[in-house]
Amino acid sequence: MKSSIIDTIGSIDDLIEKTILQNKKIFKLVYLEFDNLITNYDEKTFADYDFVKIITSGIQTFDNNKIYIDTASVSDHEIVSTDYHISHYKRPSRANMQPLTNSSWFAKLKDSPKYIKVDEYSHSELNEMIFSTGFLGLKCTNKYVNNYIYTLISSDKFQEQKNRVSVGATMQSINNDVFKSLLVPNIDTDKIESFGKLVDEYYQKIHINSRKIKELRLLKAKLLDKFF
Repeated sequence: MKSSIIDTIGSIDDLIEKTILQNKKIFKLVYLEFDNLITNYDEKTFADYDFVKIITSGIQTFDNNKIYIDTASVSDHEIVSTDYHISHYKRPSRANMQPLTNSSWFAKLKDSPKYIKVDEYSHSELNEMIFSTGFLGLKCTNKYVNNYIYTLISSDKFQEQKNRVSVGATMQSINNDVFKSLLVPNIDTDKIESFGKLVDEYYQKIHINSRKIKELRLLKAKLLDKFF
């Protein structure tokens, strides 16, 4: 009995790895399209992007419990841990960022490439989670702009720029004012939305795969709990 459970868990691990690999391949296609988009454009600062706003701290009052997502709960583009439950009146002070539809998030800490994308179909993030103030959130005017912004902030070039300007004596990170001064492609909104439409199918597939990964991890945890 135990050996068959071990085999099942091994198969689940294989499926998780296979699905993660699929997402990595899709992301490569997204970044390829992004590189094609930004070629030969000059730059301006993030403050000049009038189609995106920094999300301020503060959350809506909620009943029962929610899942607290700190930076340790995220690896690259995946939320890997949903074990930290909080109530509105009993939560860490950093549990104070509200997920919003059409928003993109990245870890402020230097050398911490961690990202969360929240779309209209991100029901779990919108209804069940509270994010840490260790993330900087960007609210976009629509889902196509969100596709562009998420691609931008998770690109290698942007991450390198963020690391260069991070401040602090020990735990270096980026703050809102410094973020606004970062250089970004000077592209008009029409082209940005066209790019967002172009990669939308990719991002929907990534979302479906991410849900599958989450379900497989939950199944694995249940099997380990029950049999070991």
